[in-house]
Amino acid sequence: MKNDLKEYVNQINWLNTITGGVSMTAIQVAHDAEKLVISLSAPGVDPESFHIFVNNDKLTIHSFLPEMFDKFIEEQEEEEEPVPMFQRIFDIPNFVDSNHIQAVYSHGQLQVLLPFKDRDEAPRRIDIDIL
Repeated sequence: MKNDLKEYVNQINWLNTITGGVSMTAIQVAHDAEKLVISLSAPGVDPESFHIFVNNDKLTIHSFLPEMFDKFIEEQEEEEEPVPMFQRIFDIPNFVDSNHIQAVYSHGQLQVLLPFKDRDEAPRRIDIDIL
């Protein structure tokens, strides 16, 4: 915990002195007939700084400074993680096809597209036989 706090303070200090500060990441969730769309807007953050992971029924979105992500990958084995600039974990609903999630960065906005499963895969009713 002490190392996490130290890392966080160092990151804030570096961001505020070198880059002139950081703006908040804005998140919007919308849907249409075919998919959910998670839109993130983070002014001043390069698209290479975002990293998206799917693990079981969780979608995790991180953004790190480029050199911090390398440290994050290295420290995964050491059980210590640097503090990301942004992190959000979303539950993936059971009606989303998690094998076909995509991400697109355009005009300063990251969009994560979560397509719905085919209607054929919807739950089916099972009749109960009475003996």
